Amino acid sequence: AQETAQVMERVYQIAQDTRQPIDGVGNSFHQLSLAGAALGASQEQLLTFTQAVGNALAVQGTSANTARGGILQLGQAMNEGIVRAQEYNSMI
Repeated sequence: AQETAQVMERVYQIAQDTRQPIDGVGNSFHQLSLAGAALGASQEQLLTFTQAVGNALAVQGTSANTARGGILQLGQAMNEGIVRAQEYNSMI
């Protein structure tokens, strides 16, 4: 329970630091967690990756709505292990 609270706090902090929507960051982290379990990735590695994606979106100046779609598509692609054309177009 304490680990879950810490992860949730980190996800919230990532959203705040990168000025991205919390629901997009949370969903992305959730999708990455599902994919990460199969890859053997740690929570810390997943959080670091989530932070890097958020930072990239912030530097690019992506709007919250555009970022939400891109983050959702990235999470789905990571979970499926395949990047489809529609997901790719949303991410770029």
